[in-house]
Amino acid sequence: MRKLYAPVALALVLLLCPARGRSQDCPSPIAYGQNTDAGHVALLNAIRMYYETYGRGPVRLLIHGNGGSIYGMRCQISYFSRSYRVIVADSRAHGKTEDGSGRLTYEQMADDLSALLSEVQVNSVDLIGQSDGGIIGCF
Repeated sequence: MRKLYAPVALALVLLLCPARGRSQDCPSPIAYGQNTDAGHVALLNAIRMYYETYGRGPVRLLIHGNGGSIYGMRCQISYFSRSYRVIVADSRAHGKTEDGSGRLTYEQMADDLSALLSEVQVNSVDLIGQSDGGIIGCF
């Protein structure tokens, strides 16, 4: 009987959680993904990649999921830029970054981010990826 308590408690928490099924609200005066003060374009791997940088300190690279953009990482940017230098880019064929030619693959998007890190002279990062961004981070 004791083994049932934990799953039942977890189920109750999930059912009663008010944030369940809603996107997180992160009010900010910064227009993430459209911020001309933080925005840059890098020419790499035959595309123009749009990225933004925020904060100072150790580097965190944030990678959005499929169909997303920098804006989708706004809560993470706002939080981590208090203590870290945050680099966040629109992946190939997303947001303001060009499509390029050929097939779109996880490997290609990972190569793009690696080239971006070389471009901005960063050798080591902590990586946070959302959905497909986590997959890209594994390459």
